[in-house]
Amino acid sequence: GAVVAATFAGDGKQPTPTLIAEIDGTKLPTPAGRRVISTSHAREVAKMMIGTCEGGSAAKSFGRGRKVTTAGKTGTLSKSEPFFMEHSWFVGFAPAEQPEIVVSVLFGNSENWHLRGHEAARRLIDRATRREKDRKRSKPRS
Repeated sequence: GAVVAATFAGDGKQPTPTLIAEIDGTKLPTPAGRRVISTSHAREVAKMMIGTCEGGSAAKSFGRGRKVTTAGKTGTLSKSEPFFMEHSWFVGFAPAEQPEIVVSVLFGNSENWHLRGHEAARRLIDRATRREKDRKRSKPRS
């Protein structure tokens, strides 16, 4: 899910996932992504993903009044046999205008506990963007 969201965030260029960023402080090279969809199509899908967060199924978490615009897609799958299980997922990126973070969340909720994927994603994005602002503020002034 994160690779799909990152593809739209990257204007159609699919990144190569990296599971290890560094070893003992030595950064590892990140493989180059590859174009899998045209820039114009990727941007159109990204606009639809913004719509999901501004007025669609994720608007409760990402709607109006937020400082960071998020683009995302939600989903829910439920089953009742052999026991109840509702799966809630969200993939997305933020800030939508210049993506810095890509998230993918999947939950399997029982009848007694519910946290939707977009609610957890909002928490992750808020935390990541807050830390980014803190890093920018803490840079020494020249």
